[in-house]
Amino acid sequence: MYATENKLENIEKTQWGFFQFKDKPTNEELTKYYRDKYFESNEHNYKTDYCIEEIRHKTFVNSLILHKAVSLISGVGHLAAYDIGCGEGFMVNEMYKRNFDVKSCDFSNTIEKYFPQYAKSHKQGDIYEIIENDFQKEKFDIITVMNVLEHALDPVALIKILKSGLKENSILAITVPEDFSELQNFLLDKKQTTMRWIAYPDHISYFNHKSIKNFLNDFGLTIVTSLASFPIEIFLLNDILNYDKDKSKGKDVYSIIRDFDLYLSTLDIEKVIKLYESFADLGLGRNITYFCKLN
Repeated sequence: MYATENKLENIEKTQWGFFQFKDKPTNEELTKYYRDKYFESNEHNYKTDYCIEEIRHKTFVNSLILHKAVSLISGVGHLAAYDIGCGEGFMVNEMYKRNFDVKSCDFSNTIEKYFPQYAKSHKQGDIYEIIENDFQKEKFDIITVMNVLEHALDPVALIKILKSGLKENSILAITVPEDFSELQNFLLDKKQTTMRWIAYPDHISYFNHKSIKNFLNDFGLTIVTSLASFPIEIFLLNDILNYDKDKSKGKDVYSIIRDFDLYLSTLDIEKVIKLYESFADLGLGRNITYFCKLN
């Protein structure tokens, strides 16, 4: 359920510039929420079934992120990778395609539906406890944390755990929604949207490309580059396709982005990455992936 402006009183700005809910659910409440509701129903981003074009699109988006991560690592051979909060497992599948040593974890076991061949090596449960234990035993070349940080009750604690799993030359790829952005403020001023991105208990924290840089730098991580997803919110400028004013338009807007990305998948991958890096530099993208290294 999306919050409205009157819930801003429950949100505060942190010292790093990102926003966060003051009153948070308990860890037990969140664990149950993600296990029983978030990943197992059609109420949110995770569906029980995808059409072939949606699967191809998810594959392409994950392949872009992994391709960029690999390109930032030099002088290494066989890679060890860990996908944290892996959801249905599309990133895990891309890692296996590259013959990486792969680990994954999530609050749910949804990966078993889409990629049952990886279920035996997947860990289900409290992902913070899982990775803290795993990182005491092993370090990884690539760690992907896609759309997890905004859900974390304690982002500081999570970042500290993630750092403990990195080698000197490792890449940590963190994907978060671009929220409280300049584009969103522009759309609010034009009355083309509401604060539809504020959602509880789904998202506890709200980052943008400025605040997350402050946050990560403060904990010894340098953002090497960033990669945006298509800036879907530009469609809110058009009343015919405004999916906030008319929720039924959401599917049509997504299909445009999906098919555009699938066209891009036929082009030079390095040029496509440059395009989405440029979007990220401008803070344009519904989600932005930040590729980090230890300072």
